[in-house]
Amino acid sequence: MLNFRQLMDLDSTKAQFSYSLDPLETTLFLCGEVRVPYVYISSNNTATDIVPKLYTLPATV
Repeated sequence: MLNFRQLMDLDSTKAQFSYSLDPLETTLFLCGEVRVPYVYISSNNTATDIVPKLYTLPATV
């Protein structure tokens, strides 16, 4: 199982994205593709939008 913080570590663009910690701070089972909302943090450190991002998780982590 992966939580959102571990899932963020799988993202090659993790320096540019930070996840919303609302009710989404839950545990995910490895089930192929997971659509995760994220908050884009701009250069001046302001949250600009929350949009879905599709992850294809590896079979083993």
